[in-house]
Amino acid sequence: MRILFEELLPRLKSVELDGEPRNSQSSFVNGPKTLPLRFTLA
Repeated sequence: MRILFEELLPRLKSVELDGEPRNSQSSFVNGPKTLPLRFTLA
C-alpha cells in the first residue's frame, strides 16, 4: 500500500472522501474495508 500511494499521489491534483469509510470487523486483519475516494488527475 505504501508503494501504491507513493507512486499514485504525486500524479493526482486532488483527493477527497466520496462516502463513508468502513473498517474491517475481523480480529486478524485491521484496516479499512471500504474507502470511497474521488480524485482529479494532475
